[in-house]
Amino acid sequence: AAARPFATPAGWKPVEAALVRLRPGLGEKNGLRAGELATVKGVFHNGNIRLKRDDFEETFAPADLAHGFDGWLPLHAAAALALDKEALSLLLEAHPAAAATADAGGKHPLHLAAAAGAAKEVLLLLLEAHSAAAATADADGNYPLHLAASARADKQALLLLLEAHSAACLALDASQNMPFDLISDEHREAVLSGVIEAVTTPEALQVLLQYSAKRDLLDHCKAL
Repeated sequence: AAARPFATPAGWKPVEAALVRLRPGLGEKNGLRAGELATVKGVFHNGNIRLKRDDFEETFAPADLAHGFDGWLPLHAAAALALDKEALSLLLEAHPAAAATADAGGKHPLHLAAAAGAAKEVLLLLLEAHSAAAATADADGNYPLHLAASARADKQALLLLLEAHSAACLALDASQNMPFDLISDEHREAVLSGVIEAVTTPEALQVLLQYSAKRDLLDHCKAL
């Protein structure tokens, strides 16, 4: 699960445009008080962080800071709130690198949009900005396909994510679920049928066969 505000997960580093706070135990430093949020304006080669607020701009050591909202950038928040394509487009234009930035729980904006049940056009926008997110699991083992399936996303959204990274349908999350296990009964048959119809390569067919075999094996183990 994503770390709570003030927690500093292993490997976390402030990135440009992120919101940060002082770490626990610091009441005030360089004009920034405990509980106040500041925006990362830049990261120097020596690792120091330049922060900006309305009334000041100062430099801090990374050890003095913790992320403000689980490492989210504005694009993460917009994706999690299932805002429309136009809103996300504006945020991407302002800060394109946000699409490739993972939060404290390992989620990219694509993961958050998928978890919010975003429409195909929103997912496509985020995939075009950073396609590698489709092939990235979060801290709980969820690929965007897992999250979209859990969110009862529509058939077109599921097929888009499956096409972006078909191997995700074989991946197990922390609860030992594959994405197809999480798809609603309403969409499961339609998605599987759509996948079979869309199979144009031996590799894609092999993925489906592996899914069936792997699920049968897991069901057998549970019955023992």
